[in-house]
Amino acid sequence: MNKGFHHSEESKRKISFGLKGKSKHPFSAEHRKHLSESHRGVKFSAERKRHLSDGQKGRIGYWKGKHLSEVHKKRISEGNKGKKLSKECIEKLKQNHGFLGGRHSDEAKKKISEAGKGRCHSENSKKKMSETKKRKFASGETIPTNIGLKFSEEHKAKISNALKGKRNGSWMGGIAHLPYTKEFDNELRELIRYRDNYRCQLCGMPEAENLMKLSVHHIDYDKQNYLPSNLISLCKGCHSKTNANRFEWQKYFSINIKEKRKKVRLIAV
Repeated sequence: MNKGFHHSEESKRKISFGLKGKSKHPFSAEHRKHLSESHRGVKFSAERKRHLSDGQKGRIGYWKGKHLSEVHKKRISEGNKGKKLSKECIEKLKQNHGFLGGRHSDEAKKKISEAGKGRCHSENSKKKMSETKKRKFASGETIPTNIGLKFSEEHKAKISNALKGKRNGSWMGGIAHLPYTKEFDNELRELIRYRDNYRCQLCGMPEAENLMKLSVHHIDYDKQNYLPSNLISLCKGCHSKTNANRFEWQKYFSINIKEKRKKVRLIAV
């Protein structure tokens, strides 16, 4: 076959129709085993490798941007089930991909970083990640991906600078830097704790078991808003959780606290 030659769509259909119902492998298992053993240890020359690479370029261009069907994915998954790579093969893969000691080498990290620069997630991808995070947030699941990892001081500084101000997903216009109002005093905080029966409104821990006074949290994170409907009692652990994912916590408290207070009113009536 000539280099760069492609079958027409009609020819492809005929070939596909002719192969339907036939075995995926034209050779017998014994023949395939013999071929596999005869090719072991064979090393291709640089020229041969270049010829193989050039031959694959047309195929790579053909498959670029295409997606495998669910049936095809299922067949590949079933075909790979039970297969185990040899230790020699695993070591070669680690060396080729710069994955040493369970972590990527500095050179591999640099390549991954450069390859990812300028890339943006599609809207569909963003939506999927958002839905996954929402499910984890609702169920309280956490994935300890950073356990055992220690960042350098330089890396910590980079992360801190990247998440400062408007670049932070929890940025709310700088209201966290505003001072508390004079009305938000010890007397008001004690009244809020009394109203909440001296219990954390997230985990239910009583103040006596907390070994310290419950924190009074601003639901909308606005220190200037000292209305009782905007204040809630939380234990130290739950209060620290609310520093992240602020929009989600604000939504959570706004809905759940309103429902709780409605139930209390109905019982009182």
